[in-house]
Amino acid sequence: MHIGKILGRLATVVGMFFLYSLAQVIVLMPAVVSDGHTAWWLDGILFLLVFGALIYFCVTVYHYFLRSEAPRVYHNQRLNRPRVKFLVLMILALVVVQALNYVLVRTGITHEAENQIELMKLMKTATVPMVLLTVLGAPPVEEFIFRGLLMHAFPHQATVRWRWFAGVVSVVAFATAHTMPTDFWNWLLYAGMGAVFTATYAYTKDIRYDIGLHFLNNLVATFLP
Repeated sequence: MHIGKILGRLATVVGMFFLYSLAQVIVLMPAVVSDGHTAWWLDGILFLLVFGALIYFCVTVYHYFLRSEAPRVYHNQRLNRPRVKFLVLMILALVVVQALNYVLVRTGITHEAENQIELMKLMKTATVPMVLLTVLGAPPVEEFIFRGLLMHAFPHQATVRWRWFAGVVSVVAFATAHTMPTDFWNWLLYAGMGAVFTATYAYTKDIRYDIGLHFLNNLVATFLP
């Protein structure tokens, strides 16, 4: 993979993240402007239209990235016993990360991440769109951006070193997109979550599995008291 191709793919990743941010603003705007007085079904329709188009675009670009790779090792993989065992291990890892976050916040070692504070504020005034964005929108879009596109921006199948490099970049980018490294403990916790999703994608070779884990993580985090 030439340097120009790598830079082009990285620019695509940045562009997709910008579209993701814009899509969130579009979905949230009606509820925020009306102070949460929009009809829930209108919020749902807007979400389906905006994120349906965004996810379709993500899938299209992802498969375009994969077409140039030989051999084609990333595709739909059946759920066999080794993958089930690995997924159970990754679920346990996510539980550890969330438990560590709870302990660090409750003991005062760190504070709640700034983005989490903002999300909780928005949850009060724009409940329906926030739940839709957090539980249904974020998992597929973020996995396509940080795993499906970012990792494949590099020739990570060429050598083990490239695979490790692509994985580390994915983890760092995922954590930094959620909070700055200056907020060290919260950044580290997001990096832990990113590492789980990255390891899942690298092991299963099927992006559906890390999307599933991301969905499960966000679902529990959203509705757990």
